Amino acid sequence: AGGIMLAVVCFDLIPEAFLPDGAQENMPLILVIFGVVFGYAIVYILNYIIDRNTNPEVQHIDSAHPHTADDLDELMSLAEKNGLHVILNLILDVMPEWVERDFPDAVMVSKNGVPLHGQNILCRQLGGYPGPCYAHAETTELRKRFARAAFEHFKDRPALLAWDVWNEPETHAIYRGNARYPYLCYCRSCRERFKEFCRTKYGTIERLNAIWGRCYNDFTDVEVPTMSDCVADFVDWREFQMRTLHADAEWRLKILKEVDPKSIAHLHIVVDAGGFSPLTGVDDFECAPLSEIYGSSMVNDPYCCAEGVSAAQGRRFYNAEWHINWGGHAMYPPAACTARVGHLRLSFLAISHRSAWHGITGVGTH
Repeated sequence: AGGIMLAVVCFDLIPEAFLPDGAQENMPLILVIFGVVFGYAIVYILNYIIDRNTNPEVQHIDSAHPHTADDLDELMSLAEKNGLHVILNLILDVMPEWVERDFPDAVMVSKNGVPLHGQNILCRQLGGYPGPCYAHAETTELRKRFARAAFEHFKDRPALLAWDVWNEPETHAIYRGNARYPYLCYCRSCRERFKEFCRTKYGTIERLNAIWGRCYNDFTDVEVPTMSDCVADFVDWREFQMRTLHADAEWRLKILKEVDPKSIAHLHIVVDAGGFSPLTGVDDFECAPLSEIYGSSMVNDPYCCAEGVSAAQGRRFYNAEWHINWGGHAMYPPAACTARVGHLRLSFLAISHRSAWHGITGVGTH
């Protein structure tokens, strides 16, 4: 505001700046420019000092702290005041605009070459989804710094019960049900890392050629699979992408235990039976051993409960999100019918048979 007012004043005073009252000749242009720049600098410094001393939010906004720290601090204080426990969910599949600007090669790319620029979707209304590619080294380091700063910031809060370090891990929610283009990602980082993955797995290009039925001269010649009809290479491609997501889950949980060993470390997935595409999600059975407890999102289908409990492999299992008969601006609750009620009853029976959370009071909801 001060800068705008100064600009208005400056424009009004420019004629007088060049020829002040009583002056015999025009002022030098360089002096007028210096005066304008100096005025803007004074206003900027005053605004900065005032903002730092009157707006507590600014204290937390820097390269090492989450921008929403104050809001979450207030919620944690309210939880502590009312005797509530809190599970904090770490969301890293979004990115600020400057990340895409500074690291344009971090943007995910679909198999038909379309870059997936940051956008807002139903479950990420703050924008920046799907975030940077999970195989991009520089932005992975940025995400690690953010995660560590968040863990450090909240580790001593009495209300903190657990960290859910990844909400429904997958490559891209919009591509979840897209049969044509669900296979992410095809950016430069993924292409290069996939070739290294093949080199590690097969050892020699001759062995890869024998398995894939190709005639490459070197691993640098390897083409990244785009069609699931070519089974052998596509199986390797899918395994590579699942391992990339799995490695991301590993470092999140590892950093949390380094910073806050007493916190319960886990993530929650969506089982394939819950509507997730097996071509965009993770291997839920492989992810479970990384967590101390295990959570899953649920829909009104008993198979979700059965698969989730099975994937937990004896670990404490809880329902992180239960989407039953949901409604919204685009989805209206359907009319009840006997078959639907039966599904709901079976779902409740299946989850209650194993208990929503063994040994810990409370059921996670969303």
